[in-house]
This record gives sequence, C-alpha cells and structure tokens, in this order.
Amino acid sequence: MPRRRLVDDGYRGRYANAGNRPSMPRIPRRMNPFVPSSIPDAPAERRREGLAMAAWVALTLLLPGAYASAEDTDSAHWGEMLRLEEAYFSGIPGADLPVGWGPGGWIDAWPPPGAPARDGGPVPSAHAARPLDGSPEDTEFMPECFDPEDIDLDDLPLDLRGIDHPPLLHWLEFYCTRGRRLLTGWFARAGRFRSMIEEELDRQQAPRDLLWVVAIESAFNPEAVSRAGAVGLWQFMPRTARGMGMRVDRRVDERRDMTTSTEHGIAYLLENHERFGTWPLALAAYNAGPGHVRGQIRQHNVNDFWSMDQYGAIFRGARNYAVRLLAIAIIDRQREVFGFDGVVDDEAWTWDEVQIGGGVRLSLVSSALGIDLAELRRLNPALLAPETPSDVSTWPLRIPEGMTGRFVEQFDQYRRRFGDTHERVVLRFGETIGHVARDAGVPERVLRHINDLPARGPVAYGTEVLVPLSGRRPGAPSSPSRPPVVLLPAQAFDYPGRVRVFYDVNPGDSLHEIARHFGVSVHQLRTWNDVDPDAVLWSGMTLQVFLADDRVLGHSRVRTEDEVRAIVLHSSEHEAWQQEEAQVQRARRRTYTVRSGDTVMGLASRFGVRSADIVRWNNLDANATIYVGQSLVVGR
Repeated sequence: MPRRRLVDDGYRGRYANAGNRPSMPRIPRRMNPFVPSSIPDAPAERRREGLAMAAWVALTLLLPGAYASAEDTDSAHWGEMLRLEEAYFSGIPGADLPVGWGPGGWIDAWPPPGAPARDGGPVPSAHAARPLDGSPEDTEFMPECFDPEDIDLDDLPLDLRGIDHPPLLHWLEFYCTRGRRLLTGWFARAGRFRSMIEEELDRQQAPRDLLWVVAIESAFNPEAVSRAGAVGLWQFMPRTARGMGMRVDRRVDERRDMTTSTEHGIAYLLENHERFGTWPLALAAYNAGPGHVRGQIRQHNVNDFWSMDQYGAIFRGARNYAVRLLAIAIIDRQREVFGFDGVVDDEAWTWDEVQIGGGVRLSLVSSALGIDLAELRRLNPALLAPETPSDVSTWPLRIPEGMTGRFVEQFDQYRRRFGDTHERVVLRFGETIGHVARDAGVPERVLRHINDLPARGPVAYGTEVLVPLSGRRPGAPSSPSRPPVVLLPAQAFDYPGRVRVFYDVNPGDSLHEIARHFGVSVHQLRTWNDVDPDAVLWSGMTLQVFLADDRVLGHSRVRTEDEVRAIVLHSSEHEAWQQEEAQVQRARRRTYTVRSGDTVMGLASRFGVRSADIVRWNNLDANATIYVGQSLVVGR
C-alpha cells in the first residue's frame, strides 16, 4: 500500500457542508500527523488553541503517573486519558468529520456531490470526489507505527472484513503511540478477570473479543463509578441493571459483583447483536442505547455501521466507542505486529465461595479467617453494608482461595463467642461513633472494626452502623447525677410555641450546617449564643436552639431543658457554680508529697502526666525547683 496523506482544501467549507463544527480545537500538525497540511491560514486564535491543546497532551504523556499503571487499580488518570482521546480525535477523518471512501475513491466531503441528503434532496458541494491516483495532492493517511500489510486479515474480530476504515486506522495508530501506556495497563489488568470473563463468554457462545468492553468501560475496576451513575465492570445504569434482574438497593448493588455483572453484561451485548445483526452496531447500542441506534437507522435509511459513521449518524461518542473496541481487539489478536507481545498479565483474582446466613456481620467472618475486613469486602464489592442481606436465608460469600477449611473450623466458634446478632443504629445529627459506643457499652475501636470505618476521624451523620447485642461491657454508663451546665448569654429569649433544646458541638461542625439541619438561620444562632459565624466552633461548646418544628428532634442528638442546668454568664448563680466547681476540682486533685531524690520529670512519668502540667498546676519556677516535703498536684 503506497504511503499517502489526507488533503483538505476547504477548511471552513468542509465543516459548513457537514453542518457540524468540532467542539475541540485540532492539534497543530507538528503534534498530530493526521491534520492536513493545507490549512496554514487557519485563524491565529485557533492556532493558539491548538498549541494549548498540544501542550496539555505533552504534559499528560510526560508527567509521572499520567497513565494508570497496572498496579494502580483505582487510579483516576485512565479517565483523564479517555477524555484526552475524545479531545484528540474529535476531528479525525471518519470520527465526526464528513470524509471517507466514496464510490469513486477518497473524498473529503460527505455525502458525495449529488448524493441524496438526509431529507431526500440533493446536496450541493464545492468538493468533488477524486480518485486516488497517487499524486501527492490526493493521498490517504498511512500509519507510522505499524505496517497495515503485516496485519493478518484472516484474523480480524467481530464481523470486520478489512481495516480500510480511516477511524479504525487512526485508533490503531493512537493505541500504539500516544495511547500505548494506557493500553499496556489495560492488557495487564485484564489478567485479573480474563479467565472468569472468557469462561462466561464461552458459556454464552459470545466472541472472546468482548472482554475489551470491560477495559473501555471500567479499566477492570469492579467498583468504578461514572459521573452519570453507571457502576461496575460493565458500567450498568440502575434502571438497566434492574431491568435485567440485578438487585440494586442501599444494601446490595449487584452491578459491582464481578460474576453477576459479567453474566448480564454479555447477555445484554448478545441481545443487542441479535437486534441489530452486526457487532459494531451492537457495541454502539451498548454505549448509546438501542433506541438511539434504531432511531438513527430509520432516520438515515442506512444500517451499515461504516456508512452511518460517514454520515455522522449515531452519537459520536458511541461511534468512537465501537471503533476503539475493534482497534483494541485487533491489537490483542496480533500483539506482535504492534509490539505488545511482552505485556505480562496481572495476577488473577481467585476465591472460594461459601454459603452463609443472612444478616451476618462480615467482621465475624474476617475474624474467623484471620484476614483483614477490607480484603473480604474487596472480594464482595456488591455488599454495600458490612453484613450479608438480612432479607435472604443464605448468601454466597467469597473468601480468599484455600480458606474454606479454616472457615468451616473457626466460624461457628467465633459466632458462639461474639454472637451473630446485632442491631442497626443510624447516627443522628450531632451523634458520633463514640456516643453510640458508650451508650451500647462496646469499645469504640470494636464498633469501627465491625463497620469497616477508619480508626480515627469523624463519621458522617446518617451513617448506619452495626452494634453487636452480645459481648457488651457490663454496666453501660448511666446518666450523670449532676446535670451538665450550659452557660448562656445575659439576654433572655422567649418564643411562644417554640421548643428550646441544647446541641453539643462535635469536631467538624459548622454554624451553617447546624442552622440548616434545625431549620433556623445563622443570624438566629448567632444571636441566641453570642457566636461569630466566621469563627471555628469547638467541641465542648453547647448551643441553645429554639425550634419551631420539633419533628427534627427524632433525627438529632440534643438535650432538653430538663436535662441541663442553664446558667446565665456573670450572674450570682454563675459565681456560686464556679465556687462549687472549684471545690469539686480540689477534691478530685491528686497530690503527692515530695521525697528525697524526686524530680519533676520522674513524677510526670510515674503519674502519667506531662512535666509542663506539673509545673503549671503548682506554679513552679522556670527551673522546676521542688523540695522535700512539698505538696504537689500530680493529677486532675
């Protein structure tokens, strides 16, 4: 095949004919071998935009980690690379521009002059179809990174009869040059689920090339979530998933399950193939929806994918989606031609499966197996809650491969020891995991482990946590005999019909968040409590709130007037209370009489306090001098 290049002698007219200007600037020809050389007079603004795009491409490719590595399963960079592909190829011939093969050879206006328009009328054009006569002015694109003659045309995937389609050649060029690292990562990650997916493809008698749908959709990440709400390896939307029989609710999302989503994803592709008859159209329908593809076929009276691509029928993203997958499948089948034959697969994910009852805490299973809870949840991504669904009698749970014997031996013992019954508690507004732990008599670290929560840090209000009913510490703390004191500003407020409550501030709370929850304004909170809306709220503060609607009380952790002692600042009652507190603090102080050889540092270590605290509590001098017989406060 002779080396040729595309021509374009009608930069603006070409787009005007198509009625479709590209939304992204094209990269200057020094960075993009696909841009025709006949547009040196493009507007300066467009050239500047092109240079900016070229710089972005260069940074994306050169910066470390610009592509997701095979080890970085959850990297977001692969999504950026996909957006780069869309931007880079928004103007390639055949992707959205009206160029392609016509009856007389290569043409750079589509439909050809005289061809019927979409509405049935003639299409005037200033661009005549010209045969490929080998002249330097009339030439076609020739990829640089591979020789098309080396491709075995008898080993093409998914209904392909040849590779003489410009969009296909361009995507092949992209994946073996600028997209090489991206595709290398996908080829490596495919090893994680290849055997499982290919086994299901064989079972449903589908082409194995459909494995690469998962690469484009999720980069082989079962927990991938798109901006549109598609989830899982095969990126099902909730409505489509439920329509295919998958469970999607707040406790279970089977779109995240590797085997369940694979079974339904392949079935959906086969359904589209049966509906449209060819794999390129089936793939476009998987991306854009079968209704859109069917409507475009009827609108344009064309059902050949490559002709529809030239006409601009079907969403551009869906057309590119199908062509990208075809390109990846070709490269996968003939890796040595494109230089991918040295890629090593990631280690396959393997597991055993055991049947377990409904409503069982996953932490109980992980403890019995002696593994981290995160590892168990990684193998069971469909379980959104830290337990098996309570509305089923049994549930198939995946555990690390080879651990079935240990599960059988240990699980019943752990269940008897720690109990398998629990209650569900939803954190109310103002309630922390520490509050729940103290109320239940369970150590906070145990609650965090059971619910797979971080060892430290706040937990969002509204989070549902599991609290075991057995294994609690005896004698959970009861309410204190002395009600807590709340200090209030001197101004008194009286609102008939409103209920006054007291809210204890937690770390991370903001005045705006508190006001929004209780249905009051920030100005009102500021007035009632003498607080500055721009200042940080500190835990230990208590705010008084006058509620017009007491229905919010059921979702909030607050105290009523009967549960606190409200004292006005600088009142006689406040002074009396301060004296009471001073006496209580003195009674609680721990004192020590200094002996020979004692030092402040030694006493601090002995009593578990800081040296600075002993110095401060006892008003010692800068040298921390103490003497035998001196009485020191060593604890409060």
